Formats: sequence, C-alpha cells, structure tokens
Amino acid sequence: MLRALVAGQTDRQVCKDLRMDPTAFLRMMRDMREKIGVTDNLSLIAWATQQIKDGDQRIEGRYGRPA
Repeated sequence: MLRALVAGQTDRQVCKDLRMDPTAFLRMMRDMREKIGVTDNLSLIAWATQQIKDGDQRIEGRYGRPA
C-alpha cells in the first residue's frame, strides 16, 4: 500500500488495485500514521520513501508482501 503511494498512485487507485474498501484504507492509513508517529499522509509517505531507499524491512506487509 505504501509502496503504491510512494510510486504516485492515488488513494482511489490503491483501493481499486487492492480491492479495498476506501473506509478500510483510511483506517489503515490512520493506524500507520499513529504507529510511525506522524500526523499527516505526506509525512507518512516521506517516511516510507526513506525506508524504501534505505532498504528497511519495516515497510513489508503483515504477510511478508510489500506494503
């Protein structure tokens, strides 16, 4: 999910690609912001961009797939 946003996809595109309910998407974004400790989606995407650049595994999804 974060990798798609970093790549420039919109929220709507991510929901469509992942066959995800928009409400669930927004809830997950909120939960990720809280977990990372940022207050907005731009900061979350900036964090994810840095993690991807650094090769950090924390951005991997719950089941080992890219988030």
